[in-house]
Amino acid sequence: FHDAPLTQLIEQALSDNVNLRVVAEKLEETKALARQAGAPLVPTLDGRGSVSSSRNHSTDDSTDNFLLGLAASYEVDFWGRLRARSDAALLDVGASLEDYHTAALSLAAEVAITWYQFVESNLQLRLLNSQKETNTQVLELISMQFRSGQAGIADVLQQRQLVESNISDMAALRANIYVLKHRMAILLGALPGKHDLPSPERLPDPAPLPSTGIPLDLLARRPDIRASYLKLKA
Repeated sequence: FHDAPLTQLIEQALSDNVNLRVVAEKLEETKALARQAGAPLVPTLDGRGSVSSSRNHSTDDSTDNFLLGLAASYEVDFWGRLRARSDAALLDVGASLEDYHTAALSLAAEVAITWYQFVESNLQLRLLNSQKETNTQVLELISMQFRSGQAGIADVLQQRQLVESNISDMAALRANIYVLKHRMAILLGALPGKHDLPSPERLPDPAPLPSTGIPLDLLARRPDIRASYLKLKA
């Protein structure tokens, strides 16, 4: 969207969001399990050492004994069990990586949606405030006309209702802006009320629609679909 504040918010969310960190730690866990599953494919080397000392008090002689031993073992993967288990673990790593990409894409989209809802609400609030000022001036004018007998009480009441409606709509928008700030703070991994959002100026100009290609290509680019495929292979 060529929107610098949005880019900054998404980068912070990808760095500090708690739920995304959980997915990243699950990816590291899967990598560790893959290393564990591949360990039996390499030889095992065991080492053992000991030191003993004895002393003859009658002759005042001492003897030291040192023992060092190495033992190597290797399990022949005759039926391919070990290789299959290692391959399945590597596929699980790939699936976990795609799960991470899915979570990152979903997080970025949620940040973008929340940000533009925040921008929209702020712009609507400015517009309503301008409308309220205009309606208030018109109310003063109609009130003067009523006092001089040029307008009826119904006109005054109707204009007063417009001003009250503007005030009510502004209160609802302020409440919505507060909720959006709270939601954005959670997405960014920050404490609600402790993170200030940039001051929005306007909504961005819409870019051309992306070239999505045919449905099969679109599905092949989705990380959640790729993750399911890798899990099936595993």
